[in-house]
Amino acid sequence: MALELINSPEDYQDLRGKINRMNIELYLEAGLVSEVEYTPDSAVTELTDDVVWFENNFYIPDAVTEFSFIDDGIIHVWTWNVDTWDEETFTAVEYAPSPGPITEISNDVTHDGNYFIIPDGVTSFTFKDNDVDMEATFSVDTWSFEAAPVSTIPTLYSEITDDFQLGTHNSDLNTLANWDTVQGTMQLKNLSGDIVVVGASLSPNLSFYSHGQNCSADQYVEALVFGLGESTRRIGVAARIHTVEADNMCYTLDSHDNGTLSLRRVTNTSTVTLATSDAGFVVAGDTIGLLVVGDELKCFKNEELITSFGDDGVVIDDNYTQGRFGVVGYQNPQNNLPNIDNFRAGSVDEIYQY
Repeated sequence: MALELINSPEDYQDLRGKINRMNIELYLEAGLVSEVEYTPDSAVTELTDDVVWFENNFYIPDAVTEFSFIDDGIIHVWTWNVDTWDEETFTAVEYAPSPGPITEISNDVTHDGNYFIIPDGVTSFTFKDNDVDMEATFSVDTWSFEAAPVSTIPTLYSEITDDFQLGTHNSDLNTLANWDTVQGTMQLKNLSGDIVVVGASLSPNLSFYSHGQNCSADQYVEALVFGLGESTRRIGVAARIHTVEADNMCYTLDSHDNGTLSLRRVTNTSTVTLATSDAGFVVAGDTIGLLVVGDELKCFKNEELITSFGDDGVVIDDNYTQGRFGVVGYQNPQNNLPNIDNFRAGSVDEIYQY
């Protein structure tokens, strides 16, 4: 039986199926409804399943085991459980898909076509809008929706990694298997039990990973910035290194002691800065990466594309078309040196196996 609240004298002409002060007790005595007290925060609206709210009470038809309503902008869902009503609360946040569909929503959030229905306690979730990865975040009483950061780091073939832990303190990097030197000396240092890589002179120190005979010109290389150091010194990774001694030609991505990150084209006589960040952009513990495919160079911090470099993250340079990947450093051997760890690199071309 549908129940309806009488709001005007005219409604008293037909009491059948309606609740009012005169017939509440009749409904209750007949077992047609149950009475549950509820004090609203604002006003009860959008009641479902023929439930009526009247004078701070819900009157619930006997056959109803679940209903919902809105109070002060919060969606309440009541479900009958043995001998009591359990309550869940949700927030409705307007989001019209552009163009949709909305799929793969996380954290038990749902979408009804125009609103996200968000369970109580959820402060973030992810979803796809027309197959675009999106992130939703709650902060300062407001929900915001943004496209998820795009990595665009491709699959690496014959990926290699090196944490340098087989090295010894103050030894040269090229004492480790598979490493060789182009110029200067990259050294290994033991910092609180962790072996890291530093440069050994103020001029460019450049080493490359030498294992195998073939190396794709399309390559990705990254390392963990273990420490920024001091006194205007730099450390980083290099791609398309020409392996002729004292040649020095390559692309480098290096961090400065003040947290600046720079993409450079290096020759044996000069260095050209292709892109650079503000100071403080990189901190110890960040991972920096350089992807070179064709004439496109892309830089990454913590595997997220740095879109402020070049044209929306793409820097064009065709000076170097081949070479190895490795590490680069500029500094004098002092106590507080910039250093890197957790080297990772590989080809992005499937035909190269090295």
